[in-house]
Amino acid sequence: MDNLHKPLTEIFKAAPLDAIPNKFKSNGKPTKSYTFLSLMVEEQSKFGYLSLTKIFEVFRNDGRSPRQNLENDRFKHWLIDRVRDPDTKIIIGYKLNERHLLDDPEKDKEARQTRRKELAEESLALATNGRKREPKALKEVVLANKAYRQSLGDAANDSNIDG
Repeated sequence: MDNLHKPLTEIFKAAPLDAIPNKFKSNGKPTKSYTFLSLMVEEQSKFGYLSLTKIFEVFRNDGRSPRQNLENDRFKHWLIDRVRDPDTKIIIGYKLNERHLLDDPEKDKEARQTRRKELAEESLALATNGRKREPKALKEVVLANKAYRQSLGDAANDSNIDG
């Protein structure tokens, strides 16, 4: 298969075609999601993972947006493992879950289902925590509004002024 628009299809034969980002935008510039995925494959084959140093070198930032695009439903939930420093447990890089690299459609599908489940659990946790924080946030808004009105002075808060 010779696919100039999505050359990674040669590597990810088991992946759905719409899981692989286009290599170029309509303006001819490379897409960040494709670049991130391609870089991850290249660095993982050489060093075992894509280091944060390399990500900053290429993207001039932490590459969060293209990584999240790959992990979300837009590109069918790539399962990207975090590589942590053994001593500090700080994330030092990323690598594709090995099931994506086995050229086995069932293993690839399994990895995508795992990521989809993780994403749903993360979403539920964020929603639950947001709901728990709502009363505190409401109290903060009330206090901030009160302080704001007081800062305007007596004339701004006088209800007897004709307007």
